[in-house]
Amino acid sequence: MAGPKFPRLLLWYLQILVFTFHTAQALHLYVDSGTPTCFIQQLKSDQLLIGKYKIEIRDPYTALFYPPSDHVGAMIDVYLENQRLVHQRGSASGQFKFLAVDSGQHRVCLVPKTFETPSVVGPDFTRARVTVFIDPVDHELEVPDNSLVGEVRRLKNKLVGIQREHEAIREKEVCFGELSERTGNTLVYWMRVQGVVSAVVWGYQMLTMWRMKVKVE
Repeated sequence: MAGPKFPRLLLWYLQILVFTFHTAQALHLYVDSGTPTCFIQQLKSDQLLIGKYKIEIRDPYTALFYPPSDHVGAMIDVYLENQRLVHQRGSASGQFKFLAVDSGQHRVCLVPKTFETPSVVGPDFTRARVTVFIDPVDHELEVPDNSLVGEVRRLKNKLVGIQREHEAIREKEVCFGELSERTGNTLVYWMRVQGVVSAVVWGYQMLTMWRMKVKVE
């Protein structure tokens, strides 16, 4: 059982290496159904990654590849340090865009699969040819405001603004805490002074009353 799995695992790692060194080029890869095709791309913060892909499945009788029906598509995932940032379903051919929020090595995986049960659409395909074109572009690229990338950019700007407001609030809270502490210390000091003065006055009054009593006697 261990023999057949090793070539698939080796092929999967080779696919990652190929994509790592050949981004921004069209690649043709042959994978099994449900097998992830991944690549690693170094992205800067606010850098846009544009990917185009096409999936073709093999006819088991003619060994030719042809465009599949609507029930075949792709699952697209984007990871950063094993944290999944994107998880979306796509058709057999299309385009995906991803705007990096943080800098680092991003891993993008595309899995060709059937989204319907075999009893509904017939036998599942076993082999697919995946054509992928990856193009990372700088954030200076003009993106329409009504696009998904523009919406992500607006949300990111709002998030940055909220973080700045939170930092300002924390700074004010720290200043208020220090001021409250100084005010409390000052209040305690004057309460002690008032207590000492009250004790002295009370003692003086008691001494005066005692002297008056002695004179009367």
